[in-house]
Amino acid sequence: MEQVLTLVCKLNPSQKQSEEIELLLTAFADACNYANQKVKPQITSKMTIQNLVYNEIRALFGLSANLAVRACARVGANRKTAKLKDKPVKVFKPTSADYDARIFSFKEKDWTVSLTLMNGREHIKIDAGNYQRGKLKGRKPTSAQLCKHRDGNYYIHIQIKDEVPEPIKPTPLASTGETPATQWLNNVIGVDFGRRDIAVTSNGDKWDGKQINDVRDKFSRVRASLQKKATKGTRSTRRRARQILQRLSGKERRFQQWLNHNISKSIIQNALKNNAAVAIEDLTGIRERTNQKTRSKTERRRSNSWSFFQLRSFLEYKAIQFGVKIIAVPPAWTSQMCHQCLHIGMRSDKRFKCINEACSWSGDADLNGAKNIAAIGVNFVNSPRGSNCLCCELSVDSSGLLKSLHRTCTQVGVGSLLLTGIVGTSSSASAAQTVSNQIIANAYTCPRYAGGGQLEAYIETTNFYIHICNKSGKLFYTGISKLNGKGVRSLRAYTEEGTGYVVKNQNYEYVVNGASLDIIKNNRVIQTDPVIKYVSGYSN
Repeated sequence: MEQVLTLVCKLNPSQKQSEEIELLLTAFADACNYANQKVKPQITSKMTIQNLVYNEIRALFGLSANLAVRACARVGANRKTAKLKDKPVKVFKPTSADYDARIFSFKEKDWTVSLTLMNGREHIKIDAGNYQRGKLKGRKPTSAQLCKHRDGNYYIHIQIKDEVPEPIKPTPLASTGETPATQWLNNVIGVDFGRRDIAVTSNGDKWDGKQINDVRDKFSRVRASLQKKATKGTRSTRRRARQILQRLSGKERRFQQWLNHNISKSIIQNALKNNAAVAIEDLTGIRERTNQKTRSKTERRRSNSWSFFQLRSFLEYKAIQFGVKIIAVPPAWTSQMCHQCLHIGMRSDKRFKCINEACSWSGDADLNGAKNIAAIGVNFVNSPRGSNCLCCELSVDSSGLLKSLHRTCTQVGVGSLLLTGIVGTSSSASAAQTVSNQIIANAYTCPRYAGGGQLEAYIETTNFYIHICNKSGKLFYTGISKLNGKGVRSLRAYTEEGTGYVVKNQNYEYVVNGASLDIIKNNRVIQTDPVIKYVSGYSN
């Protein structure tokens, strides 16, 4: 197994070489923009794009053969990434260009790189630190990226491939005297990401986010003050303010990066020590969902500067390097559910309290979430074979509400693994609070009338059959009435932690979870259906 590492080295070009680099970056960006405009937006194949515009790019922009090929590949790769977010590729800026083995080489003898520019090959000296020198010694990298950073300097991002060990498969320690389930839980470390506490593990380790939040708030105040002075005042005041802004540029980002490196290193070392896997939350799309809500300017800034993705990427590449298995699990209900009895509990600030009288567990809310994440991760590590698909039938009483503490499990399909959910009710007189534990499905298919795809969740209420389908990484909601067989056409859906699946259809909104289906019109609930069957899953 191979891992690709990127080493960033600063270039020291001459004045003439700097001009050549600028010409190349501009031509490369223009070629990408030309290909993006000429080729139909739905085409993402680099070979198809190359067949359509290669000759024109060579003639119009003066790029070498391989640079023209790299430009076509860049357009295809960016379109694939944008397609996942339902956004078009708008424009390419002259800040980077891709290189392969035919137009790039590294020479350890004099620590230079050879790059094909607009007017031929150039040898440029690089500044390499001890880390880069150690990694590049004796290596012959075959790909790189020429970049212009915000500081105005040029850098070469060199990709090297390293052989990494096979992931260690966690095994329970039979000599501990604990139950098999507890032994497996001890071999999966759950990690709960957050803003107040950057990370909390199921082992009890935590990293407080107060320091980074204070640093961000401080830099925000300083930037606002300096930006105001940079537009008003005397000429010397404006110049001095711009100089300070340039000096402060990147300090906050580098501090956050250093902090995430330390956190990820500690978690991976702990996993190695205990021969354990690491389960993390899959928070993909959370920023887009939270930005749809009305919030203050300060809260929006703090939320958008939360670097959970960087921490996840650091964990993943360090895990590959040391042979630790990383598992991404759906985060729904992990913060709302008690890790001991799986009942919905009450979360107040940083505290969580289980409302189940037979359990009554209370403690740190993030630790509770981390333990739930670890419990879900166990089922990816220790997946039994055969027909082990289980689901929960939730009984209702005469009032139509779900009975408390009822559990009935039946087999549903073959080749899937589902966790049984424990359903409980709160003492609130307004409604019964219930939840089914998140369960993992590998080969569950949505019916054709629901649009096909992999089953994310099947929910049955007193009046509807509901399918949540996963198609190409996107969720779709289909509801069919039990009374007349009519239904809601397949609509886009998204998950919201603590709420469930949310669907919007003009003035209507459908919110469904393990407790109920709420139909909302113009922000008013017009119908509530209790759930009588809930099978939730995550499609691979």
